[in-house]
Amino acid sequence: MSANRPLVSIIIDNYNYARFLPDAMVSALSQTYPSTEVIVVDDGSTDDSRSVIASYGARVVAVFQDNAGQAAALNAGFARSRGDVVVFLDADDTLGRDIIAQVVRAFASDPRPALVQYRLAVVGADGSPTVDFRPPMHVAMPTGDLREDLASLDNHTGWSPTSGAAYSAAVLRRVLPIPERTFRLCADEYLTRAAALCGPVRSLDVVGGTYRLHAANNYATSRTNAANLQATIRRALESHEHLRTLADRLGVRDFPTRATDMVNMTFLAYRTASMKLAPATHPIPGETLLEVAFNGAVAAWKRRDISAPIRALHVIWFAAMLFVPQRLAPRLARAFFYPETRGRINRLLAKWKPRRPRAGVSHLSAAPRHPPPYPQASRREDAADWTSPVFANQRP
Repeated sequence: MSANRPLVSIIIDNYNYARFLPDAMVSALSQTYPSTEVIVVDDGSTDDSRSVIASYGARVVAVFQDNAGQAAALNAGFARSRGDVVVFLDADDTLGRDIIAQVVRAFASDPRPALVQYRLAVVGADGSPTVDFRPPMHVAMPTGDLREDLASLDNHTGWSPTSGAAYSAAVLRRVLPIPERTFRLCADEYLTRAAALCGPVRSLDVVGGTYRLHAANNYATSRTNAANLQATIRRALESHEHLRTLADRLGVRDFPTRATDMVNMTFLAYRTASMKLAPATHPIPGETLLEVAFNGAVAAWKRRDISAPIRALHVIWFAAMLFVPQRLAPRLARAFFYPETRGRINRLLAKWKPRRPRAGVSHLSAAPRHPPPYPQASRREDAADWTSPVFANQRP
């Protein structure tokens, strides 16, 4: 790190994405913000990834390990990093050239955030643009002190994917290592909410990179089936246990004891779809389709990060899952969980944006809150010079 310019570590995790890796690496190396390091962690690839990484020589820090999953790759990359801010970039995604400069300016704000996130534009396997974004444009991204909202914010609502977030390294030192057995995939489901327990979230309503959809990634649309839905539910249950342990250690009050105590729409939608498609193997015993769908409809209507027309559409979806024939349920589930399958409907949804909350009011609730202060980082944990005048010259 220079004397007056915080260092940003861009950590690329890769597994058998040699065909996409050059785009990710060039996007990381081409940032307008000059104080960066690029670390590439190869998680035991069997394709040409190693030769691709080697071709960039000393411009990147290369880390090679046996295949152990995404969480293990991110943990290994962070262990080699020196930055004050850390961005985890999936090897099939890219960053916009100015996004790191914008992120650094956001981290210089007061109160200093634990996490800064931004939207990603969804592109096809060949990089061709689509009309979709992650998170979708009709969803307000969470901002501010979210500790009390984490009972309503699940692993998906309003959060950007892995490549759409930047973390304070001081915060990561508190919440890492990411549990590797649980998060061989979808490590961001732990990272974003864990960071929100440690400090405020700052969401930039800008498009800061691309999120690539292709046949090999975890969210390929062809994978809407009961097994995939139920694996997501089991991961959410395990994730909640890890987060509850972290919340207890940080002294966060009133964090839900069980994942099923959380009143959030998307988790209830997964459970509704699971009960509809394969009730015999549903991971949570004792639930009924009527109970879960009803609670999902209530949670949908209470949301404040989406507009009233979209809340109504979500209520209708829960009701429809109760009554549609079994053969139509997978199509209905796909339309909910994979926005890119909705086509031009997303353009209409994007026009129904929610109102911005008043100062001191969560975007998920209507009441002002006065939460306790966050636990403070030590001077050693947060040594960056965020008061430097260099921030005044950063491009917006």
